[in-house]
Amino acid sequence: MSTYLNNINSYSLIHRSLSVTNNNKPKSFFQSMALFGMDLAMIVAPLLTYCFQINKFYKTKSSKGFSKFICFLLFLGNTLRVFFWFGIHFKNTLLYQSLGIIIFQVILIHLCVKYQGNEVQKSFLSNESKIEQLASEKPIIYFLLHWKQTLNPKKIWKWEIEIEYYKFMFLIIFGLYTLTQIFKKVKIFFNCIGTLGAFFEALTCVPQVIENYRVKNSKNVSFSMIFCWFLGDSFRLYYNINSKAPLQLIIGISVQVTLDIVVCIQICMYRDRRD
Repeated sequence: MSTYLNNINSYSLIHRSLSVTNNNKPKSFFQSMALFGMDLAMIVAPLLTYCFQINKFYKTKSSKGFSKFICFLLFLGNTLRVFFWFGIHFKNTLLYQSLGIIIFQVILIHLCVKYQGNEVQKSFLSNESKIEQLASEKPIIYFLLHWKQTLNPKKIWKWEIEIEYYKFMFLIIFGLYTLTQIFKKVKIFFNCIGTLGAFFEALTCVPQVIENYRVKNSKNVSFSMIFCWFLGDSFRLYYNINSKAPLQLIIGISVQVTLDIVVCIQICMYRDRRD
C-alpha cells in the first residue's frame, strides 16, 4: 500500500487529473469493447461539434459574427496539451483528441477567412498589391520571406491573408518544440504548459461572448455546436466533482459551463436580429 501511495504522489497534479489508473485485473471482451467505445467517443465526439459550425458557414456563406479567437484559444490550448504529453505521458486518447481539435481549427480558420462577410475575398481579388498576389500565387515564398504582418501585434489573428494564420501557428509550434527540447528533463516546465493549456481551453467561449455582444447578431454561430459544448462540459464537471478532482480543475470546468450557457442565451436573444 505504501508503494502504491508513493507512486500516486509522484505524479503531477495535472497528470493525475488526465490519467486513468490502470487496473491489473484481466478484462472481459465486453469490458474491453466498452472501454474502446468510450475512448473512441472521447476522440470523435468533440470533433463532431465543429461540424455543426462548418455546416453553418456553408449554408450562410458568411462567417460574420463568429469569433476567430475561439479557434486561437482551442489551437493554443490543445497544442500546449500535445507538448505536455511529451513530458508527462497521460492517456493517449486525450492526445489524439487534441490533435483532431487542432486540425479542425485549421479548417475553421480557412472557412472564416473565405466567408468573412464575402468582403475579404472580394477585396483580395480586386487588390493589385504585389504582396497579396505573392501570397496567392507563391505561398511558400511568401511564408519564408514576409513576416512583418505576422509579427505585428496589432494584426495578430486579424489578418486578411489566410496564410498568416498558418505562419503564426507554425511559430507557436516551433517555439514550444524548442522550449521542450531545452527543458525536456524539467517536469515543472511541462506542468506549467499543461496548466496553461487548461487555462486557455477554459476561456474558449470568452471571444464569442464578446463578439455576440458587439455585433448583436448570432445567426452565423451554430447553436448546436455551443449546446454540445455545454453538454460535454457539464458531464466533465459532474465527473470531476464525483471523482473528487483537484479544486482548480473543477473551477476551470465550471467557468467553461457558465460561458457555454451565456453564449446559448445570447444566441437565443440575438437570433432574430438583422444586420
